[in-house]
Amino acid sequence: MSSSVFDFTIVLFSSALSGMQIILGKAEAHMRGARQSPDGLLEARLQADMLPLAFQIGQVANSSAGALHRVRGEAWTARYLFDNFSAARACIDEAAAYCRSIEPSQLAGREEAEVVWSAPKVELRYSATDYLVTHAIPNFYFHCVTVYSILRGLGVPIGKLNYLGREGSATGKELRGAALAALEAMEGRSNG
Repeated sequence: MSSSVFDFTIVLFSSALSGMQIILGKAEAHMRGARQSPDGLLEARLQADMLPLAFQIGQVANSSAGALHRVRGEAWTARYLFDNFSAARACIDEAAAYCRSIEPSQLAGREEAEVVWSAPKVELRYSATDYLVTHAIPNFYFHCVTVYSILRGLGVPIGKLNYLGREGSATGKELRGAALAALEAMEGRSNG
């Protein structure tokens, strides 16, 4: 049985959106545990010239569920900013539910369909396959990593397992130990 770009795209989006749901849940719990509103996180950014967490979260949805809507020839209203953390989490929940609801057969025959992606002063045209492979998927992961990096930089107790869509209860020390063990094993192979 052969796989299409649609098969793996749906799996990639669904898996990474699970990670985003876990990460945002942990961020909210962390803030509430510190008796602070998670809404304050929405303006956080890695650098002053980068867009804030709220934008990054919106782009995770726009480049996953939005991409699948575009490939299906459906309208999609992009979401960029949120007034509160609950709305940002709801946006990711909606994107995850949409991605999980799509069967590859619903995209059959759309491989060469034209997809138009536009932003102010820019309009890009792709085949659906090229759009997913060269635009949507790379952008999706860029924004997922940025969400993770902003929150991790703020001290939210999240790790790689969470990013990969697992609850994971390993502490930073345990994860660091596993990473060091892996490096030592690789060094042993290259020196052996």
